[in-house]
Amino acid sequence: MYFEKAGKEIVVTLNTGIREEGVQAFSPDAKKKIEELGGKVHTGTMALRGLGTAIKEKGGNSHEQIVADTLRILGQVFRY
Repeated sequence: MYFEKAGKEIVVTLNTGIREEGVQAFSPDAKKKIEELGGKVHTGTMALRGLGTAIKEKGGNSHEQIVADTLRILGQVFRY
């Protein structure tokens, strides 16, 4: 099994329902094994999942340009 030497690893799963409504795709047995070995398993929502569609519908800006602008601004803020 992949997890024979798990320790402080954090495993992030796909959100519940991504493949089948209401069903978690990550194996409960794998989760149990990881936790028994000291690892953590996190299942959360995809917070930015609809962001691309929202941006496109609102103004037509490109995702790449928004990321580039954000990184440029953050670079200026944290420069000093």
